[in-house]
Amino acid sequence: MSGFPCNHIHFSAISFGIKSKDIDIPLFFITLIVIMRRTVLLSLILVLFSGCTAFQNSEKLNFFHDLKSDAQVYSLTLPENHIPLIVNEKVADYIKIYNNGSREHLRRILERAYPYFPMMKLAFRKEGLPDELVYLPIIESGFQMHAYSPKHASGPWQFVTGTGKMYGLHCNWWVDERRNPEKSTIAAVRHLKDLYKWLKDWYLSLAAYNAGGGKVSKAIKKYKSRDYWELTQEKRRYIKKETKKYVPKFLAVVIICENLDRFGFTDIQKKTPLMYDIVEIPDATDLNLVAKACNTTYEEIKALNPELKKWATPPRYENYQLRIPYGSMDQFLAIFNQIAPEDRITFRRHKILKGETIWSIAKKYKIPRPMLKEMNNLGSKGFIREGKYLIIPIRGLDKARELDELLGFKNSIQNDDKMDY
Repeated sequence: MSGFPCNHIHFSAISFGIKSKDIDIPLFFITLIVIMRRTVLLSLILVLFSGCTAFQNSEKLNFFHDLKSDAQVYSLTLPENHIPLIVNEKVADYIKIYNNGSREHLRRILERAYPYFPMMKLAFRKEGLPDELVYLPIIESGFQMHAYSPKHASGPWQFVTGTGKMYGLHCNWWVDERRNPEKSTIAAVRHLKDLYKWLKDWYLSLAAYNAGGGKVSKAIKKYKSRDYWELTQEKRRYIKKETKKYVPKFLAVVIICENLDRFGFTDIQKKTPLMYDIVEIPDATDLNLVAKACNTTYEEIKALNPELKKWATPPRYENYQLRIPYGSMDQFLAIFNQIAPEDRITFRRHKILKGETIWSIAKKYKIPRPMLKEMNNLGSKGFIREGKYLIIPIRGLDKARELDELLGFKNSIQNDDKMDY
């Protein structure tokens, strides 16, 4: 394990010869002067060396400012994990950042993360992968299910559409399974396992998770090295800065999270694991109806199902698994089974008139064109014919209001302009 940086001091050779061309100085005094000069030099070296050591220790205390003494610094626990934990200059820089300026930010992320940790650890253990990989979403998304990057990566594990599709994550107008905590975690486990099987090194695998396996593989060939720290030297430009920072960030987060008390993170509210019931929905169903049948709110159903992008479950998605509040399954089924399928989401039939287009019909009913094409299997081009009929989806608000009356609610249905449509 490499230590913290220390400025090394180099000394050039010093001549101790004394020229006494015109001065008659006894040999005894010359010898005495030489000894004194050497003693002064030695003392100077010892002082400078002590200063360097003190600087090094003070830097450690700056990085680990919550630790009270040198002894505590040196006894910092680095667990023997599958992924080697080291503290070099780059890692130490991020420990300093997360432990100082970004301390409150990290605390909030950890509070969001704790409900998901048990599920994620179990998924990694089933595949024999390191537990500490559960900390990766901290630097990927801050454990925000709806996180969306400029590069169009989505969800806690920040999958782009193509990679997500490779690992079975559906993404369309209705759903984005990259935002599903369980499904995206299983996909991340499989992806990381594949990367490690390919690169056979965790630092390289983590870099590949960020930059892509092809990028890291080409860097290995270009620089003829399989050492992550060699590949990411400042002078080497092939690997982007984001990837150069990625592994040091991750190691810093792991070291802090494995030593929360030692770093003073004693006020984190460790929320209990998420608990919910799962029900199978046979076809498109308005989430307002689901909420009323569960005696909860529309917002709660949306929060439990972050992959749902719209106000209803997707059409033609047989037995869609929907999460509802824990303990509400019996009540939900008793009410839901009384609702006729055609009332779970309401529709109108529209006869296509001469000159009408998908755009004009969508505008007339104030619905998005992709939704209209999806509901009618029109494909991406959306060809329609005069005289044919289109199904126009209309939210089942009337049926939801009936449930309000049945369950004793008053004016709990949201207005259309406030709905997540």
